[in-house]
Amino acid sequence: MRRALRWVWRILIAVVLALAGLTVVYRFVPPVSTLMLARWATGEPVAREWRPLDRISPHLPAAVISSEDARYCSHGGVDWTELRTVVEESDDGLPARGASTIAMQTVKNVLLWPSRSVVRKVVELPLALFANLVWG
Repeated sequence: MRRALRWVWRILIAVVLALAGLTVVYRFVPPVSTLMLARWATGEPVAREWRPLDRISPHLPAAVISSEDARYCSHGGVDWTELRTVVEESDDGLPARGASTIAMQTVKNVLLWPSRSVVRKVVELPLALFANLVWG
């Protein structure tokens, strides 16, 4: 059992490191989400039109940040205070609301899968911290 658990941790660390490498690539290349990859894999079209920040209203990023992540400028990718509050308020281990920051949501949408699971959160947390350092 101990040996199997060690292998699970090794695989989990390898996945996090591989995704961290992809995070560095996405600093320079517009990211492709896991949903886009799934659509391409099934032959469905994907339409996207990237716009640099200087070509959109400066009010749009401010509105997204204020509505999605109130402490965006102070937490470094993971809002530990909000996460702790959600865990403490959860009934039966299932949180009634989310505590994902913009970095966490972006990592989930670009690198991970959409389901709600403890495994995804364990992978998501270090990646969100790393993405916050690497991405602008």
